[in-house]
Amino acid sequence: MIKFKHKFCLFTIALTMMASGCLYRPDIQQGNELTDEMIASISLGMTKDEVADILGDPLITDPFNRDRWDYYYFFRDGKTGNIIRRTLFIEFVDDKISRFKGSAPSSQSESVSEKGVADS
Repeated sequence: MIKFKHKFCLFTIALTMMASGCLYRPDIQQGNELTDEMIASISLGMTKDEVADILGDPLITDPFNRDRWDYYYFFRDGKTGNIIRRTLFIEFVDDKISRFKGSAPSSQSESVSEKGVADS
């Protein structure tokens, strides 16, 4: 009976060790992908169509303010667990960019770049 318990314990330990190495954690991506190149290609005076060609359709459009587009991006690497969060909002006046603001590519860094005219 003791031999069976030892074999069972060894089998359980071996199975646990094998299963822990075989766990699959998928990458999770939500929202519009926002790369540095994409954000760098945005400039004041661009039309809504030009912005949509570069960034795609906005994730959120405010039904009360059709001149503001919000883009959000979230990515979690399944292997490392690293998280990337980015946000970008764009304000339009007469269907052209008057102001935009985007976050840094890292969730740890809270530096923000802003271009455009100040709020009136």
